[in-house]
Amino acid sequence: MLKPFIKYIILTSIAFISLYQLGNAQDFIKEYRKHLLSTAPHIPKVKKNIKANILKLKTSLDRFEIEKGHPFAATDTVYIVSIYGVETGFPSALIWNKKESLFYRYTFSMENWKITDEKLDIKTDASNILESFGPHFKRWVETADTASYSNYAKTHWVFDGSAMSFTRAIKSGNHWSFISSKSYATDL
Repeated sequence: MLKPFIKYIILTSIAFISLYQLGNAQDFIKEYRKHLLSTAPHIPKVKKNIKANILKLKTSLDRFEIEKGHPFAATDTVYIVSIYGVETGFPSALIWNKKESLFYRYTFSMENWKITDEKLDIKTDASNILESFGPHFKRWVETADTASYSNYAKTHWVFDGSAMSFTRAIKSGNHWSFISSKSYATDL
């Protein structure tokens, strides 16, 4: 049986690791929000949508942590492909790191030309969705090859009537740095 002091050391270590990972995920969300707001056009509706979409991302990352038992952003690099429905404005996102992937999207129904039954559909393993984009897509996002990504986004109707962009987030020390592409309509 473990002595009380050793047990205390082990439990304290686990608590600090958990708090560090939680802080890592919260820092990622905070800095990603700041990045998006600083690079977005100065249009109030755009800023409002960014804030709402960050909440959806946080909800998805929280669900991931509950299902997988560890935070998604507990890594040094995160890749995000954001997809926005042109007609509805509803966001979807494909997110991955070196080991795992996540996808979320809004689903809804329409009655009398009004959107009803909005739901956030979250998949905590999106490897099959990531593979469906083709063999080069993942490499372009991971290397921040904006020229190749731009050509792909303009010539592939991946999500009909949507606009898509990517962000590569790299943790350096206690801060995240971001490289993002422009948003490209996939129905050009």
